[in-house]
Amino acid sequence: MKRRKGVKVKGREVLPALAEPERGIPRHTRVEGQVHAEVMAVLPGLEDPRLVEVTVTRVRMTDDLQLARVYVHAAGLDEDQGAAREKGIMLGLESAAGRLRRRLGQVLQLRYTPQLRFYYDHGVSAARRVDELLSEIDADDAARAPELADADASPADPDSGQDG
Repeated sequence: MKRRKGVKVKGREVLPALAEPERGIPRHTRVEGQVHAEVMAVLPGLEDPRLVEVTVTRVRMTDDLQLARVYVHAAGLDEDQGAAREKGIMLGLESAAGRLRRRLGQVLQLRYTPQLRFYYDHGVSAARRVDELLSEIDADDAARAPELADADASPADPDSGQDG
């Protein structure tokens, strides 16, 4: 195989941009970003009412670029309707997978268009719950602050041997 000639810059041979695009970033990571952006761009155009307010939180590609795991989350999902709405979202995404894959095949310049598998991302809900718990703890600490300040200001214990 013949190697492409590079351009000399300051006495150093530099390969063309086609030979080393975004050096240091793994290819599957670059393709993940492209898939994420393209799926996010196509989702609003789908006329499926189940997919309203659905966002792609992350995409993970296999090293061979044959499979894309797409993690999604729906804004405003209540606890009582959560399981039913989540199931509807997943069914809607599965029915739209062919159209999404076709669009990816047009945009991505890959030999094989990756299969799309959709997963509901519960991490967003868990992070929101952790934030709520932390804010409750902060509120409790703020409420207890005057009590702790009064306890620190009390005179020394007479049994400790200190004169106070």
